[in-house]
Amino acid sequence: LSGILLAVRVGGGGCLEARGRRATGLVREQLKWLAWAGAIVVAALPVSLLPNIIAQVAFILAIALIPVGVGIAVLRYRLYEIDAVISGTLVYAVLTAILAGLFAALQRLLQGCVRGGDRERV
Repeated sequence: LSGILLAVRVGGGGCLEARGRRATGLVREQLKWLAWAGAIVVAALPVSLLPNIIAQVAFILAIALIPVGVGIAVLRYRLYEIDAVISGTLVYAVLTAILAGLFAALQRLLQGCVRGGDRERV
């Protein structure tokens, strides 16, 4: 299992490196933040194997840098065009709420019709 994880990590790093070489301008700046966060985690990995609690806390803080790097890339360099992602998410959330409301209303209406018929017989 650890061999597979190592292969995935090396492959992911290789993909990021290849993408960084082909990237230009804004995309390169975005990838730079992600690469720095990943490099700090990789550098902190051997330190985390020490039994010292301070080393383990340092590794946890290094891992916390990954979401920070993503956040900086998103907010500063418009990574993944976050405006379009948020807009799409809001549209789908409203559509889902409308469909759920229609389903609940239709279900109650049909239950009322079915139960209403039972009450007349009793």
